[in-house]
Amino acid sequence: MSEKLHGVIRGKIIELREPVALPDGTEVEIAIVEELYKDAWNRQIELMKQGFPMGKRLSINRDELHD
Repeated sequence: MSEKLHGVIRGKIIELREPVALPDGTEVEIAIVEELYKDAWNRQIELMKQGFPMGKRLSINRDELHD
């Protein structure tokens, strides 16, 4: 099972923002991703969604294709 959860560290305890359907005592592996990294990641994803200007026209008609 793989699930992405969000939480806050308070001392040696991690408080999760959403409930988890796992029984007490279940062993899990945790990957720490700081908010600053996630913010930078999300900014880059948004830039990628906007696309990259490549200096070309996006559409041409049939006659221009043969020129």
